[in-house]
Amino acid sequence: MDKYQSYLYEYISIYPNRDGENKLSDYQKEKNKIILTQNENYNITKYTIYIASLAISKVEYLVGKKYIKAETNNPYTYSIELDFTKKSKQIKIYFKYDIADPLIIPIEYIESDKEKYDAKVIKEYKNTLKKKANVKVNTGDGIINVTFQPVSKSFSYSKVELYTQNQLMAKYKTSKDVYFCSITGLAYGYYEIILIQYDKAGKELYRSDYLSAVLTKPSSKPTVRPWY
Repeated sequence: MDKYQSYLYEYISIYPNRDGENKLSDYQKEKNKIILTQNENYNITKYTIYIASLAISKVEYLVGKKYIKAETNNPYTYSIELDFTKKSKQIKIYFKYDIADPLIIPIEYIESDKEKYDAKVIKEYKNTLKKKANVKVNTGDGIINVTFQPVSKSFSYSKVELYTQNQLMAKYKTSKDVYFCSITGLAYGYYEIILIQYDKAGKELYRSDYLSAVLTKPSSKPTVRPWY
């Protein structure tokens, strides 16, 4: 980049689309290149970049071995679509009246972390199901009551698994329109519950975390009545 190109480059406005979901996580215009950081959602691969200057006569971008002419939004603004799956290596800017040689701007791509994004989506999905299931565990004298809500219209039945000391004690199946399970005849102690929801085909729709339940002996202190 010579001094004439450098001077013109400084006054060329290059910026990404900032509206909607299809926007970059970050964008940088440096002295000799532009850097695009992909949206955290790696499924979004195409982004619009605008290039504006009164001194520009034409803009092209290189895809593979072919230069593609940029679209003109108005007499001084051009737009190009950059794709992270078919990366354009550079942008070529032509100037009016040949006041400088065509300027080539390299493009650097920073892709999103797929594993990190997938983990985020899974976590959000699980949290959504957890709120829908709204599982509650209540206890009484020798009894554990588990109540919940179906997470999907395809809900058919559920199973409640009862554990103590990391050992599975029993499984209890509920029918379609029953959203609670009462487990009776239990000794005092510490228990854990897992609720699992299924569809008609037996496919698992939701599995809760371990939920704790503590059964304690009711207080045997005598009732003290006031003397009048």
